[in-house]
Amino acid sequence: MLLLLRINGLKVSYSQDELVQLGLGTAEGRYKEQDIEDWIIRHQV
Repeated sequence: MLLLLRINGLKVSYSQDELVQLGLGTAEGRYKEQDIEDWIIRHQV
């Protein structure tokens, strides 16, 4: 995901823990597409 964001000119700022939580939450099915989009928007610089 981070590579695709970079290729498309989007820069995000996040801690390692935030990124791990996003990955685990997505893998566990806790995050849906809208949740991931919201995460990207909140972390965009």
